[in-house]
Amino acid sequence: MKHHRWYQVLELSQVGEVRRAASEMAFSIGFCAEDAGRVAIVATELASNLVKHTTEGGEILMAAVEAGDCFGIEIISLDKGPGIENLQHMLLDGVSTAGTVGNGLGAIRRLSQVFDIYTRPEQGTVIVARIFERRWQPAAVSLEVGAIMRPFPGENVCGDGWAVRFSVGGGEILVTDGLGHGSQAAAASLDAVRFFRETATPSPAQFIRSIDAPMRYTRGAAMALASIDLVQRKVIYAGVGNIAGRILSPQGSAGCLSYNGTVGLNPGRFQENTYPWPEQALLVMHSDGLTSRWDHTAYPGLLTRLPTLVAAVLYRDFFRGNDDVTVVVVRQGC
Repeated sequence: MKHHRWYQVLELSQVGEVRRAASEMAFSIGFCAEDAGRVAIVATELASNLVKHTTEGGEILMAAVEAGDCFGIEIISLDKGPGIENLQHMLLDGVSTAGTVGNGLGAIRRLSQVFDIYTRPEQGTVIVARIFERRWQPAAVSLEVGAIMRPFPGENVCGDGWAVRFSVGGGEILVTDGLGHGSQAAAASLDAVRFFRETATPSPAQFIRSIDAPMRYTRGAAMALASIDLVQRKVIYAGVGNIAGRILSPQGSAGCLSYNGTVGLNPGRFQENTYPWPEQALLVMHSDGLTSRWDHTAYPGLLTRLPTLVAAVLYRDFFRGNDDVTVVVVRQGC
């Protein structure tokens, strides 16, 4: 549960900052020089594109990630520029309209073990790239999970938190939002995540009831826990406070109910509700750093993309800018 580091990229001088940060992060998690070099090239290409192909620049989000026993670096590029025309051609290795060192999107895709892109004319482009150690191999999972977590602007720690626990037939996803922001909010969310990882979960409502007493030693938090059962095709959801949940599918969307209160302070009702889990469904959970006024139907084809890419598009377009923000997206794995 590490938050993303945020970099604004408006001019070429900031590309070097992104490249150095990417290299430092890669070496900090034990990458060899060759793998760190791949990270640096991908970061440079993504940041350069923000300057060369948009008039207002964009953002880079970066975080260390884990997959099994392998570590990696996730780099996300976000802009609201003109979008990419003839995307399939631009994804060919060696094609670059701006003549950058790495030779464009094709090189980014080649150097990354995980790559996805969403672009719309006059709405902008979001790119997700993950670079792992060379020994990394994709593994089958019951659920695919992607997330964006960014601190309140100006803070070094994030008051939100999230965690996932996989099972053979599904899994459980926790999202928390410590009261306020800063170190005390972060401590509350970290305690909630730690309790989740160390405690069996009979049901979402019982988990939130059981964590209320330990959370009284913190400033408290909003939280929601979703349990996805892929066998019985259902989601059991319990929430207290301002964590939003929504199940999306080609058939429509269904909101997941949370009740007023703060766990550890004034929790209100410990109640769970059950929702169907349709084919091709996604679950989106987010803190109130993201406005709830989003409509997935405005983004054709987005539901088929990587969960992290879905989370990144929602973050780009609906981040309030005045709070911590976490967006977690889940779909059935393969």
